[in-house]
Amino acid sequence: MNRKILWATFAALVAMATFAAAADDDELTVFTAASLTGAFSEIGRIFENETGMAVAFNFDGSQALRTQMRTGLMPTYSPRPTRSR
Repeated sequence: MNRKILWATFAALVAMATFAAAADDDELTVFTAASLTGAFSEIGRIFENETGMAVAFNFDGSQALRTQMRTGLMPTYSPRPTRSR
């Protein structure tokens, strides 16, 4: 994974941790595509080491994640796809 993207995602997780901490959560829940398991697992380890906050990942297909969110299971953070340039 491109290091720039890795650090941008890490920064987004740190920002989300701020919101989670404000809500007195002790765990950051991240929903993301199964194809990103390796990259996000690495980001999660870095994040946990830097912040001390646990990260729980829900890796699955986009449709399955959408269905879970529609039924009320909500992540603290879920990355949005962007167009490549």
